[in-house]
Amino acid sequence: MKTSNTFSIKRVGLLTYRHVFSNLRPYLMYFAAAGSILIIISLLNTLGTNYFSEDVFISLGEVILFIGGVMFTSSIFKEISSKHRGWLYMMLPANPSEKIISYWLLSSAGYVVMASLTLVVSSIVLSALSTLIFKTAFYVFNPFSMVHLNILLHYCIAQSLFFFGAIFFQRNNFIKTILSVFVFAMIMGVLGVIITYLLFGKTGIDSNNIQLTDDHLFTVTIPYIAKVSYYGLMVPFFIIVSYFKFKEREV
Repeated sequence: MKTSNTFSIKRVGLLTYRHVFSNLRPYLMYFAAAGSILIIISLLNTLGTNYFSEDVFISLGEVILFIGGVMFTSSIFKEISSKHRGWLYMMLPANPSEKIISYWLLSSAGYVVMASLTLVVSSIVLSALSTLIFKTAFYVFNPFSMVHLNILLHYCIAQSLFFFGAIFFQRNNFIKTILSVFVFAMIMGVLGVIITYLLFGKTGIDSNNIQLTDDHLFTVTIPYIAKVSYYGLMVPFFIIVSYFKFKEREV
């Protein structure tokens, strides 16, 4: 079926609606399971210390949902890897950009909203049980705290990498993405050591022995470029390469 190349927000919404309601039960079960695990572990911690720790709840909850988020993102394109359902998805009346944007919004903004809601509901249920059993103070998780928002920002950045891995690999996307990042980091580390050795010789391995007349490049310029690349370029870069990889797989 031929589709207009003009980007349509309506088609993006319909694609998102289709994916959510065709996978609604497993998604609800995941968030319910994540909330239940968080509540049980927090109750056990309160039982052991006789004190409800908000820090333990927040840290544990965000770790569970962060890992669950990148795993969810890694499986977002599993439909097109299926021999039986892949061709049906490719024939949907939507262009590649609409399909990419719909899945990216679902696994980034959509997941962030559901993860935050899970933490809020879990904190209310946990506080109600802790108050009744241990007489602790009632606590409701604040999804708009700067700490939580900062973690969500890092999630969306990391999610873009796993989003590309989801479309690049056809099987075991989560594991293969992690292994690829590890191999890339190792290669960059080796190259860094080689470059340092070429520039500074044997003393370059020990940073305390390096004497630079002007270290502005290493203390200001390079960290600034790294920060801009991480916060400003990483997400659009992986969305763009995901788009071209998706078009390649469509062919």
